[in-house]
Amino acid sequence: MISHALTVAAVLSRVRAATLSRPISSIVSIHTKGTIQTIGLRGSINEWDDARHGSFVQRVGGPAAISGTDGWNSHVAWHAEPSGLVRIDGGRSTRLQDIDQAYLDTYAYLRPSAAGARTAFLGERSEGGVAYDVVQVTPPGGSALQLWVDRKTSLIERVTGTIGMISSTTTLSDYRLVHGIAIPFQQATQSSSGNNSTEAVASVTINEPLATSFASPPRSDAHDYFISGGSSTTVPISLINNHIYLRVKLDGKGPYTFIFDTGGTYVVTPAVAAALGASAGGHAQIHGVGAGSETVQFAHVKRLQIGKATIANPDFLVLPIGQSFGVAEGFPIDGMIGYDVPARFLTTIDYAARTMTLAIPGGMTPQGSAVPFFFDGTIPRVPITIDGVRTDAELDTGNRGAFDLFSPFLASHPKIAAAATTSDAVNGFGVGGPAMGRLGRVDVGIGTFALDGVVAGFSTQHTGALADPFTPANIGGDLWRRFTLTLDYPDYRIFLKPNASYGTPFTYDRSGLFLINYHGGVMVLDARPGTPAAAAGLKKGDFILAVNGKAASAYTLAQLRALLSGAPGTAIRLHVRSGSADRDLTLTLRDYV
Repeated sequence: MISHALTVAAVLSRVRAATLSRPISSIVSIHTKGTIQTIGLRGSINEWDDARHGSFVQRVGGPAAISGTDGWNSHVAWHAEPSGLVRIDGGRSTRLQDIDQAYLDTYAYLRPSAAGARTAFLGERSEGGVAYDVVQVTPPGGSALQLWVDRKTSLIERVTGTIGMISSTTTLSDYRLVHGIAIPFQQATQSSSGNNSTEAVASVTINEPLATSFASPPRSDAHDYFISGGSSTTVPISLINNHIYLRVKLDGKGPYTFIFDTGGTYVVTPAVAAALGASAGGHAQIHGVGAGSETVQFAHVKRLQIGKATIANPDFLVLPIGQSFGVAEGFPIDGMIGYDVPARFLTTIDYAARTMTLAIPGGMTPQGSAVPFFFDGTIPRVPITIDGVRTDAELDTGNRGAFDLFSPFLASHPKIAAAATTSDAVNGFGVGGPAMGRLGRVDVGIGTFALDGVVAGFSTQHTGALADPFTPANIGGDLWRRFTLTLDYPDYRIFLKPNASYGTPFTYDRSGLFLINYHGGVMVLDARPGTPAAAAGLKKGDFILAVNGKAASAYTLAQLRALLSGAPGTAIRLHVRSGSADRDLTLTLRDYV
């Protein structure tokens, strides 16, 4: 009987013979040029692969939504924007993607012992009348990849794999012999994210000279921003539902009301894009805290202004944010800004004074205690402790809660999971819809600061952002508002300076209701079991018509939430419509978490 290891070696030996008419050791570098079609946009692609060190640089040209340069030097992953802004990405997902890409694109699986990869023979498969031998290879430090080898040609016809929550299948076709290598000139990738792509090779050059440091991250040198008349500007902010809102101008029009989300991107509503005359193009699927996804397009804006600060030529996602995120906020929202602003300006959020200061890096000295972070994509992640367990968490001003624990982390930390004390219900709402979870309290450490009894969401999601297996936790606005927070993205650190709210107990809604604006009314999206709302008989789909004798429409959602977070024992009179029947009830507030 043939062992699995021998079977793998035999299959890869056949692949080697079909793919190479030259020794694998003679391939030092590969330079590929071609085109890429993705998210409804077309661009050029240039990739240089260093087979000696397992590194690469990939440059995409074309519309701003897809253009930029990605690099992997076998240790560090980085991304460079056309503006000159460079970000080092320490996220596990990006690292796995880059290790896998370098392994595949340098044909490392054809090297002796598959270049140290763990291997397994998964057997014979048949699809569409084609017989395959399927081999699994796991590059050192990478993820498991399935290579589907056509038994007739002995060429790899597809590669499948899963990283985090995203699975993909890449189909390889139109093999041509170039410099002694059979190269697929067509690649089509289907992704479970809904964002698919095709690549077509135009030319391949072998063994171009590459500098040893060619794949190392370049110096960040963004040149698309400035502050008029000085080195800093301070603007007022509004703090609503623990979210930061500010007024911005786009192409001289506005001001518009934007939410500030530390890890988010540029977003405008279709109405704002139309008012600017910014034509939308392309299409992509984006995912958020909910189980669903939403389709976005892309629009170019000539300038974004925040006070005296300007960023030139930003490109925005066009998304009806007011119809998704906005229904839980309860007032019109024109868009979002996020990562791109603090990536350029030293950004200080004074929650107590309700101001945001943007400064040219080096123009002012941050105040407070420094905490380092790393980027996972565009999201900063800070080191923390949760009930004494060391880990890290996303810094997210777009989360109105204090703290959220992700479901895979909870599954692997049952002692922390046991701190959840409530029933499962809606904890939040955003892109993709509602986020489900329980509630409890944990102790959180950030740098030198210890915050005890933090109200936390314990996610029960199996899909959506809160089911990400690579992310333990998320820190939101109800915790950050206890500090003056300075974001120093260029130096990968934040500064925390406690304000008067530091040390005050963490509280939570005392009704058990999750309310949204729906068809012009205030609707119950959920009533958590075991809470005053459930005891009063409130349920999903009920409309609240009046509160304490006053029309519910006279309140903002933020005002209603403040009322429902009042002192324990407070009695609140509600007039409610359930289906076609109206009724009056009294809700008595109490702590349940």
